[in-house]
Amino acid sequence: MGTMGYSIPAAMGAKTAAMDKQVIAVCGDGSFQMSMMELATIRQHNIPVKIIVLKNNYLGMVREYQHYTYKDHYSVVDLSGSPDLEKLSAAYDIPYLRLNNMEHVDEILDAFSGGRQYHAVRMSDRSDGSGKITEGSCT
Repeated sequence: MGTMGYSIPAAMGAKTAAMDKQVIAVCGDGSFQMSMMELATIRQHNIPVKIIVLKNNYLGMVREYQHYTYKDHYSVVDLSGSPDLEKLSAAYDIPYLRLNNMEHVDEILDAFSGGRQYHAVRMSDRSDGSGKITEGSCT
C-alpha cells in the first residue's frame, strides 16, 4: 500500500533496477488516473511491468473514510466517466486484458508469465469498497 498514484512509478523503478524480476503494479482506478501518463514512459523505454487496475469507479479509500467518518455523506469520490483503459492501452500499443470474474484468471497468469512484455489488466469490482482494515488485522 502506498500513496495514490505511487504504484506504477514505483513498479517502473523496481523493474528498471531488477530487470530479471517479475514486477506487478496493483492499483485502484483512482490511483491509476494519477499516474496513467506513465504508460507513455513504459512504452517508450520498453519497461516490461505488469499493471492490474482494480476498477470500481470510486476513490475507494476516500469513500471508505467518508462512510465511517461522515455517515455516508460522500463528496467527490465517484469516478464514473473515467477514461476507457482498453482504449488508453491501445493508444500506447500496450496489451490489454479484462477480467470480469475469476473463471479466466489462468489466462491472465499465462500472459503475465510471458516475460519481457508489459500488460494492462482491468479487474471489475463495483462493490462499495468497504472492507475496513482494522488495526492489528494485517499481521
